Amino acid sequence: MNPRDVISQIEDRYSRFFAGLGYGCLQHFKHLIDCIYGFLEVAEDEGVSLAAKAMDYVKTRREVEAFCEYYSKPKLLGEVAEKLKAELLREVEVVWWKAQR
Repeated sequence: MNPRDVISQIEDRYSRFFAGLGYGCLQHFKHLIDCIYGFLEVAEDEGVSLAAKAMDYVKTRREVEAFCEYYSKPKLLGEVAEKLKAELLREVEVVWWKAQR
């Protein structure tokens, strides 16, 4: 499956959850998704050097980890944040692996 489709499905699955958390949470989540889409563009661009792709990979991975760490603070949200983190990082890792070929 195309990574963009998978990210879109993840976005659809979690959007209502973050919208229900209150003001700004959905926007914060959408910003994270936009960062991931940006990484996908860089990783798929053959004109971008591997070093630049690596820097963007590290930045994106840190964004996902920071977002999920923030939302895992309340105990109730911990499981959801960890599941989201696993799903997003799996896709980022797949794209990064393909970009190195």
